[in-house]
Amino acid sequence: MAKKTAQSNAEGATEISGKSLISDGNLDQVRDILFGAQLKEYDKRFNDLEEMITTELEQAQKDFKSRLEILEEFVKGELSSVNSKIKKEQTERQQDTERLTERQDDHKRGSQNKISSLEETLDETARDLRKMILDQAKNLTDAAEKNYETLKNSLASKAAQLHNSKTDRAALAQMFSEIAVRLGDDHEEDAG
Repeated sequence: MAKKTAQSNAEGATEISGKSLISDGNLDQVRDILFGAQLKEYDKRFNDLEEMITTELEQAQKDFKSRLEILEEFVKGELSSVNSKIKKEQTERQQDTERLTERQDDHKRGSQNKISSLEETLDETARDLRKMILDQAKNLTDAAEKNYETLKNSLASKAAQLHNSKTDRAALAQMFSEIAVRLGDDHEEDAG
């Protein structure tokens, strides 16, 4: 319908002399007559379109802002959760480290106690062995001295008998044989 109006206006305008209108500066009026209804409709459409775009853009900005806030809250929640998990795990690891340190200290103390006990036992055993060796050495020395005294006395008495009886060589040989046998027996007893 707007098209028909524009066509009828155009036909009416052609009937009016174009020269007088142009010369009078009414070009705007002619344009308004020819295209006025269409321009008003286009202006209205553009305004409606602009208003609709502005409204949708504002709505999109609100939606974007809302979603961004939701995302921000979600990220903050996740970061908070991760931080709490990290803190919890850090606390657990610290406790584990403390427990391991305590165990290590306990093992160290136990090892030191065992070493001290073994050193005491070793010292005691060494003292006992030294005492036994000294006792045996004293006993062997006493036995050797006793044998020496016995042999010395025996030899002295035999020598005195030899002096007194001035026996012959055969008696002297028999006496040395007896001494040698006795010395051999004593030496075997000392060795045994």
